[in-house]
Formats: sequence, structure tokens, C-alpha cells
Amino acid sequence: MWNHFNYQQRYKKSVQGGEFSYYTSFDQQNVLNPAGIHGRTFANQSAKFHISYMLGNDQPNYQSNERIKAAGLSTGYRFKITSFQASSIESRVTVTNIGVAPIYYDAFVTVNNVAATASLKGLLPGASANFTIAAGGTNPVLSIESDRLVDGQRIEFEANL
Repeated sequence: MWNHFNYQQRYKKSVQGGEFSYYTSFDQQNVLNPAGIHGRTFANQSAKFHISYMLGNDQPNYQSNERIKAAGLSTGYRFKITSFQASSIESRVTVTNIGVAPIYYDAFVTVNNVAATASLKGLLPGASANFTIAAGGTNPVLSIESDRLVDGQRIEFEANL
């Protein structure tokens, strides 16, 4: 079925995901087994098919919250700030998508609440993008913002600069 949808290209523009199989109870019980099921791990399959989301409503019956969280973190986009340089008038930021899928909505790197002019939308796994933001200073505050977020929600990122 995934081949029918040309998943190797489709993920670049369209979200891919679904629901865990109920083909057998064994499948449902073991789909998130860290050792894998049927010779495949969930993390590897997420990467192969560029999964952004997966429904698994029965998983709390079979897996710990920690395991469910780890599985969830193996899907979707994940940003890493690989460079951040600020002067008194501007900042230069490099962002790499270390996840398995792009972000499908506009999200902007911001410094001191000033947004970059280009979006992270469509940044493919393994790709990097450079941004120059017209804000800086001695203690610049970096964030990634999107109009799609609800109050209190934020886009997290990794950074070790």
C-alpha cells in the first residue's frame, strides 16, 4: 500500500502516519517492543516511511509510558541548532532536521521575538538551513515559533553551543 502512494517522495509534501495494526493481538501487543517485531523496529520503520504520527490507543496496556514516549520521539521532525552567532544587530542560525520527516506548516526561527523571513517548512530529514535574523545582542533568546501552536505549546530543539 505504501508503494502505491509513492511514500519515497510523498512524505516531502504530505504527512504520513496511521494506526497500529490489529491484524493479530500479537501485533498490537508487540509493535513497540524495543527488540522489534517481525524483524523490524518501530524506530527503523518510522525512519523508512518518514512517519509523522501514529495512533496506538491500546499501547498503554502493553508498554510503559517511557517506551511510548521514546517511540513517539522517533517520529516526525526534530530540530537541532548547529550554529548560532549573534552580533549587536543580527543573528545567524543554522538548523538541521535530525528527525525522520519535515515539518508541514510554517515555523520560523526567531531571535528576541524577531522572526526569520524564511520558514522551516519542508526542511527534509538530514538537511540544514541557514537564517539571518535582524536581531541580536549580548544575551539573545532563540526560539522556533509557529502560528499553529496553541497557548503554552512550543517547538523544542536541541542545541549544544
